[in-house]
Amino acid sequence: MFLQIKVKSGIPAVSYTTIGLRFADGQEVQADVIVFGTGWRNNLRQTVTETVGKDIGDQLDDYSGTTAEGEIRGLAVPIGRKLMLSSIDLYC
Repeated sequence: MFLQIKVKSGIPAVSYTTIGLRFADGQEVQADVIVFGTGWRNNLRQTVTETVGKDIGDQLDDYSGTTAEGEIRGLAVPIGRKLMLSSIDLYC
């Protein structure tokens, strides 16, 4: 089995086709799977602040890196407020 992975960036996708994806430059790419990489902010606190406002956002702990105990911040540890937000919910 031969797998081929291609990456295309810089040209917006404009539509799905019966075999894949069409881009703004007219190129059509055949694909079995299409993955859109939309970017990642290195600190989700910034995204949460856009939702809850600056006053509350400034009170939150950082949502990236690790804690003093070595746990991944924001994944399964408190973020400083009695408010539960999921990064998955924010990006669906």
